Amino acid sequence: MPAQDLKTVPEAAKAAVEEVKEVTVKVGSAILFLAVLLIFGTAAFHVLETYPDGPMEGQNWSYVDSFYFSAMTLTTIGYGDLSPTHDLSKLVTVFYAFFGVALVLYLLGVIAKWYIERSVRFEEHEIRRIKNILHRHETQTKKGQGKP
Repeated sequence: MPAQDLKTVPEAAKAAVEEVKEVTVKVGSAILFLAVLLIFGTAAFHVLETYPDGPMEGQNWSYVDSFYFSAMTLTTIGYGDLSPTHDLSKLVTVFYAFFGVALVLYLLGVIAKWYIERSVRFEEHEIRRIKNILHRHETQTKKGQGKP
């Protein structure tokens, strides 16, 4: 390896560590916010869709139902087996879906970017490795033929 390449190795390693830290912070923050959003959605839909008495009696969402509805909303699956029945819960669902779906898409984008960049770095590393092997082979061939 040429002397100038050895000088850039620590700098490249530092840059790689910083990049990993940045991605870790972004992904960690998005996952934490997603968990908070799911907890908020579960609690909110449980409270909003629980009717102890009155015309909607018996249509109470358990925490499992509320979590299920929150997750289905964030993933945009929406099977339709549960749907809000109260006006306030319908409004909350609209804003919950806007913010939640945007967060899920952001998280997927960060993960995809990290994966693609990692693949590109791996390919670049393999190309350098193969070039070094070819260079060594070429040097050994020239030495074997008696060429300087």
